Amino acid sequence: MVANIEIDDELSKIIKSEYFPSREESFAWIWIAQEKSLLIDIQSKTPEFRNHLSRHLRENKAIARDIIYSLQETLIPDNHLSWIVKSHRQASWIERFIAEDIDKNKNKTAQRKIKPYPSRNSSEFRHGIPRHLQGKNRSIAMFDYWAAMMFDTMEQRIRHCNFMKDDWHSHTKLDRLFAWLDDADAEKKRDYFWRWLGSRNPKITHEQQKFTSHKELLIFFDHPVFSDAEKEFFNKEARKSWNQQQRRENSKDKKQCNFVLSDKTVLKLGKLAGKYGLSRTEIVELLIESEAKHERYISDRLNQKALLTTPLE
Repeated sequence: MVANIEIDDELSKIIKSEYFPSREESFAWIWIAQEKSLLIDIQSKTPEFRNHLSRHLRENKAIARDIIYSLQETLIPDNHLSWIVKSHRQASWIERFIAEDIDKNKNKTAQRKIKPYPSRNSSEFRHGIPRHLQGKNRSIAMFDYWAAMMFDTMEQRIRHCNFMKDDWHSHTKLDRLFAWLDDADAEKKRDYFWRWLGSRNPKITHEQQKFTSHKELLIFFDHPVFSDAEKEFFNKEARKSWNQQQRRENSKDKKQCNFVLSDKTVLKLGKLAGKYGLSRTEIVELLIESEAKHERYISDRLNQKALLTTPLE
């Protein structure tokens, strides 16, 4: 997150914050953009960036008054937002969480005394998020707007912030299911997983952009269409299928051999496998390869046998 820069201009006087960027400024942007969608595409690096916002607040005194009131009365303490980080994935999840709540409670704001011009539905809410707001600034601004719009008391806002935090942490615990797709063979595994999903149910991947990184994979499965049970099932079955394919590929130049060993030899083979963390097949292959290369043990054994069986003259 970019460090706050002290600044003194008309906007800082209106919103009573002398820093740029600031939580107060981001809150003012998202609030007024929900009312005037033409502001969503303002470029933050242009000289007129802050002037655009201050001009709209100056020309819309009722909006400015409500924004200033909410800045003073509705923003929860910063420490309750420490769980929000600079993350595109988390910002997308928070946006979806809030959008779903807006659709579920879209009639609630009509009863409020202070109205921050709430969106009528999730589509309007999403369309009214300024594009220059990104990462942590975006997430906090969305929460602040939603909290001011939906809840009457500071206690309610803090409680719902904690609920959202717990829901996020619970949601990301399932990331462990996808850990097998994030190793040295990650790219091959992701390609295989994508094809496997499509073969399992074409609707899952139809008209969807293929994930090309582990982060994109996690974001893909953040969508609420996937239940926790489905995520577990997909990972379990796809991983099993991948392992079966790997075994088939590794066995292409191998043939099965059946032979009988004494109980003592089987016991020794098992101990060697346990000692070195290898399979019994790997132990046998190592011993055969070593003997084929060095020709030591078998020739010694045959020489000893010859000595013992050769009659004395």
